[in-house]
Amino acid sequence: MLKQFGKNRKAAFMTPDYTYSHTVTKSVNDFLTKNGGWTQVTDQVSPLGTQDFSQYLTNIANSGAEFLINVNWGRDAVLSTQQAHKFGLLPKMTLVVPYQTPFLAHEVGAEITQGVLAATDFWWTLEDKYPNSKMFVEAFQKKFNYRPEWSAEQGYVSFAHWARMVEEAGTFYPPDVIKTYEKGETIPSLIGPVHYRPQDHQCVRPVVIVRGKKPSAMKNKEDLWEVLEVVAGGPLMQAPDAFGCKLGDYT
Repeated sequence: MLKQFGKNRKAAFMTPDYTYSHTVTKSVNDFLTKNGGWTQVTDQVSPLGTQDFSQYLTNIANSGAEFLINVNWGRDAVLSTQQAHKFGLLPKMTLVVPYQTPFLAHEVGAEITQGVLAATDFWWTLEDKYPNSKMFVEAFQKKFNYRPEWSAEQGYVSFAHWARMVEEAGTFYPPDVIKTYEKGETIPSLIGPVHYRPQDHQCVRPVVIVRGKKPSAMKNKEDLWEVLEVVAGGPLMQAPDAFGCKLGDYT
């Protein structure tokens, strides 16, 4: 965001009221404030499962924000984005999605997501960059007749990695499988090599930054996002002890 839009900007946040979203809002706002001098002019917190976002959007419309950072997820993300467009906030404000909901662009349409900046785990056009991605996308499309979103990529990679660890450990016994993950070995994925850090078992993997394409620039109906950058995951991740995570004994 700082690369694209510079410093000293004003942002409004839309945050569903549960722990994950509050953490995302805090992380994004802290970074923008510290590194770019951005101002959070309002944070509109809504209950999970909200259907009518009009009161929150009215507050945002009157906040003086230049950017709408929508942390909502799933159906809430779709409804809030559609309603923000109907209210005239988009494209007057630039929409930013810290973590792209699968199929968001399909649901709301490229007319709304064009120019939107988002972070995600995978986008199918990465098949042009990574051979493993190409094999996965082609196999997935052949079987299901559409190209995979990141949720399919995560499911496939997580299972493939688990199967590798089980095979290497020679057992299904969880403590032994966990210890195999904890070796810190770099292993292949669909977006380059990754590893699991032993302190909290998080997968250290790249983050994909995308921008919504204009309808006129789309090569097919699924060509909804342009990959801007694939960012190394390590420097982006919180320190293992940032939230006081202390893993217990294996058993």
